Amino acid sequence: MSIGQRLGEAREGLNLTLKQVEDQSKIGISSLSDFENDKREPSVTQLQHLADLYRKPIAYFLDESFVESREAVLWRNKPASPQCELLEAEFRQLARQYHNLESWTKSRPVNSFKNLFVNEPIQSYPEAGKLAERVIREMGLGDYPGAVLYKTLEEVYDVKIFHMDLGGDGTSSACFYDDNYGAVIILNTAHKKWRRNFDLAHELFHLLIWKIRNHSANQCLEGDQEEKFSQHFAGCLLMPAARVKECTESAKDHEGKVSFEKLDDIANLFDVSLDALIWRLKNIYHFTSAEAGEMAGESAFFKRPRKDEEPIYYPDRYIALAKEALRMGEISIGRYLDYLKFIKPTRKDAEKVLSAHVPEPIQVPSDSL
Repeated sequence: MSIGQRLGEAREGLNLTLKQVEDQSKIGISSLSDFENDKREPSVTQLQHLADLYRKPIAYFLDESFVESREAVLWRNKPASPQCELLEAEFRQLARQYHNLESWTKSRPVNSFKNLFVNEPIQSYPEAGKLAERVIREMGLGDYPGAVLYKTLEEVYDVKIFHMDLGGDGTSSACFYDDNYGAVIILNTAHKKWRRNFDLAHELFHLLIWKIRNHSANQCLEGDQEEKFSQHFAGCLLMPAARVKECTESAKDHEGKVSFEKLDDIANLFDVSLDALIWRLKNIYHFTSAEAGEMAGESAFFKRPRKDEEPIYYPDRYIALAKEALRMGEISIGRYLDYLKFIKPTRKDAEKVLSAHVPEPIQVPSDSL
């Protein structure tokens, strides 16, 4: 495929017109048309500018052997076009850059995410609940999974988790799995920490069944069975039944009732919303949906402010790998700045990374016994 064909494919993949590209790149429509029709080639500067705009590595246009992931992105409430295509392109670019950093620093996950894949379809709520119990056990998430889920996925299973501003129109998260990049998740910075925590568990379910699900549709719809099972899985994962019941029983007053204030304290322990806890209690104590709905409605008057944490665009591990790659000489300062462009490090910051003292690895003596 020629450079022109690749340029046209990249533009059309983002659902952009030549006029929109002209407005954003400041390259004239006639030149853009000539490039795509192979009448002439763009300069290196122009090609780099278009590559940045299309969220592609320059190798995509110059190297015929370059192969890009074609796995569908699974959205929870898919955004409108062309925002969706732009976000997906950025999503894939981040995953590719993360993978590059791992390759350059020879980083390997402690455990493979593939070991968590489900081999049989999940066909009922009890099966989704049992899957959550299995994941808690195999991943060692303990009594309060919400407190360690993010770090465990990132640091042990090499799940690439990024945060983007997806707006407040209902779009909350997305994911995809690629055999080269591994598992990748995007969460919405517009949401509170406890909502993002639930979304993280929700996307984990979709990734666990990735190899057996139908990829002909790349959008989760609220009424879909898979979406309902993922919601149930997330609740069971973040709020293990035995521990939730133990906390609830200990919070009862002499009449056997639990105040909304104490329920909110319990929700805070599990790093979930009060509403999420109420619906989890519905399953554990077998409330009716009407009773749970009434409780959730009343709980609005008892919710107290919580300290939120604004997430950084790049994961901690991604930033650490970028610094290591720079120190190892695997990337230039220019590429380091480009890979971290959304947090805007300066050349001076990069030079500090290069000059920083890094302790030598500790020599652990072998067991003589």
